[in-house]
Amino acid sequence: ARFQPINNMDQLEVIERKYQLPNKRYILSVGTVQPRKNYSRIVRALSYVRKQGIDCHYVIVGGKGWMEDEMYQTIQNENMENCVHLLGFVDDSDLPGIYTNAECLIIASLYEGFGLPILEAMACGVPVITSNLSSLPEVIGDAGLLVNPLDQLEINNALLSLLSSSELQNGLVEKGHKQVKHFTWEKSAQHLHEIYQQVLNA
Repeated sequence: ARFQPINNMDQLEVIERKYQLPNKRYILSVGTVQPRKNYSRIVRALSYVRKQGIDCHYVIVGGKGWMEDEMYQTIQNENMENCVHLLGFVDDSDLPGIYTNAECLIIASLYEGFGLPILEAMACGVPVITSNLSSLPEVIGDAGLLVNPLDQLEINNALLSLLSSSELQNGLVEKGHKQVKHFTWEKSAQHLHEIYQQVLNA
């Protein structure tokens, strides 16, 4: 419930200065830097859309994990050193503001347990691109763009389409507001209670 669009410009400016966010459009990923997050392909996708004339940066929220060398090498190979911003861990209270300023959230994971950042982004009015694998299609429903995380061209085209069309962005934001209402902690607790009842009565 605390994830909502931040309309207070002073609050947003404080967050921008605190994390030295780019004074430009940016796409966002939230999650530890590790191979399954597929950040290298996202960097390549952003490089592609920038070559199409879209001036956009990439912000990653999440601590260092393991085997992150490939991503750093990709950043260097694509000459994206000045366009990729690694924030590390951020205060939970600042996350809604970071979401609010983003053009979109992109979670192109190779596999994912659930995908909580997708719900957080939708609650903050941010369109989402995510993988068509694991639990992610169930979480996003029809409120986001699904991509094959192994298909670089598909990721490129989805990102280009979203960043090029305010109509597409607005449509996904509207659907996201409806989709996120299906997921609350109260509903999760109720489902878990029902499962316990089924097991106990089996």
